[in-house]
Amino acid sequence: MKKLENSKNILSWTKNYGIRIYIIFLSLTPLLWFRRGMIFAGGDDAFLINPTGNLSYFNYTWYSLEGAGFLSPFIQKVIPTRLFFLVFQQIGLSLVGIQKIYFVLLFVFAGLSINYLISVIFKDGRNNIIRIVAVTFYLFNLLIVTVTYSIKYRLYYAALPLLLALWVEGLHKHKGSTKYAALFALSSILMTSVNSNPSFAITIGICLFLYLLYFIFIEKNKFSSSIKFISSTILLTMLINIWWFLPFALYAKNTFIPSGGRGLYRSIRSGADVLRLFGLMSWHWARYLTIFPYQKVYLNPLFIILTIILPVLAFSSILSKRRKICLFFAFLSIIGIFFAKGPGTPFGFIYSWCIKHIPGFWIYRNPWPRFIALVALGYSVMIGVATNEISNFLNYAKFKNRIKFLRGKR
Repeated sequence: MKKLENSKNILSWTKNYGIRIYIIFLSLTPLLWFRRGMIFAGGDDAFLINPTGNLSYFNYTWYSLEGAGFLSPFIQKVIPTRLFFLVFQQIGLSLVGIQKIYFVLLFVFAGLSINYLISVIFKDGRNNIIRIVAVTFYLFNLLIVTVTYSIKYRLYYAALPLLLALWVEGLHKHKGSTKYAALFALSSILMTSVNSNPSFAITIGICLFLYLLYFIFIEKNKFSSSIKFISSTILLTMLINIWWFLPFALYAKNTFIPSGGRGLYRSIRSGADVLRLFGLMSWHWARYLTIFPYQKVYLNPLFIILTIILPVLAFSSILSKRRKICLFFAFLSIIGIFFAKGPGTPFGFIYSWCIKHIPGFWIYRNPWPRFIALVALGYSVMIGVATNEISNFLNYAKFKNRIKFLRGKR
């Protein structure tokens, strides 16, 4: 009996902590990116050279460190990114050391988030393969190749599964849903730095709304009991973020001028590119300008053929026994693909119409980085399920062959 209990304890420890150790191991990858004594500095999200000096400017309404200066209510940029850099600079770490820690923690955050989401939506205990595959794919996929060094985007990408998981938990809980509403509101602070561009937060809201529609469809009788959670989540999230939202809203009201989608078309790729998690315009400049030194490898025809396997494998999960939840993530991925391609083919005229006629939709002048995260999230879960089904099939086939072999011996 003691041996049996010990083996159960070992299995329980492996299930609970083994995947976390695996996530931490994968998250050490950014340490391989750095050249000795050099920092990352590039893209729209520039790293801070002097976090202490930079932070003081956010106490004022005028920001003079960029261009000719501009009216800046962007206090939300302070938490968590700039505050993180400031704290570690005060400790005495070098800028290179701070960047290394920051990138590693972004990987850990994203890995733990997707792992938590899998544990929430698959509670039957037979999800180890799904978790491993989903975590691996979410941390290493063709989208991440193009946004490796983006501070803002990586926060958004890491927070997305966590917020969806808390939303799912709260909707399905009859008691204690207020706890998940509070956790959701607190977790929203982790991506506050992203909200200088509100399109990211709105995209997460779209993801949550799509799951709410799915929840209403499958749990018609439970919707009334979830109203308390929904209203609590919205109220608490607004209250905990009002310190930056109110000045930003006043600023946006007076200074944002809709562009009507002008300049949008050049940056959008076809639906076929987005289906494979490509779509960033920089990848297709290989013949003119090399932005990513490794981009030609990914544009190789053989590699392109291989990447087609990923969406095929993902959408095959809707044929599995877990098809109900996979249908939601398939729908989420399709929505993400459609909007991520913007006015690109096919049916690009629909997106162009939305830009011109739906008030505020111009905020998605560059839709690819916002919506492609929904596709990566959907693929991660569906590929995990598909791989688990393949594993079960192979194990069943092995079992049948062993039975036949034993019968033949008799």
